[in-house]
Amino acid sequence: MIKYENRDNFRERIHTLEVTLQSGEYKGTLKQEISGNCFGMNILNFFSPESLEVEYLLENNCNLEFIGEDDDGEEWFRCILKDDEGNECEIEDYTYDLERLIVKLEIVDCKIKDNTLTK
Repeated sequence: MIKYENRDNFRERIHTLEVTLQSGEYKGTLKQEISGNCFGMNILNFFSPESLEVEYLLENNCNLEFIGEDDDGEEWFRCILKDDEGNECEIEDYTYDLERLIVKLEIVDCKIKDNTLTK
């Protein structure tokens, strides 16, 4: 990010978060927008892997999907991570274990939200 607009608290912003998932040498990336008038660590703390809405992700190169509940009521996810040669590693696990795969959480973009009304 070239410039981070975090000097005033009077304008809403749209932050883009990049989330890197990794297991061994296999990686995947997710990008999600979060809007509001928070900054920095507050935006990072707002992120929760269990509340991701896959259909609204800007990027999902690991095909993350939430696949539902098992017989015990536990939620599950599936993703496909890739190494540098393009080899794939499919992971299917409890949704609460998704955070174990997160190795990077970074604000990669921040834009001032345009709140002008159009006629």
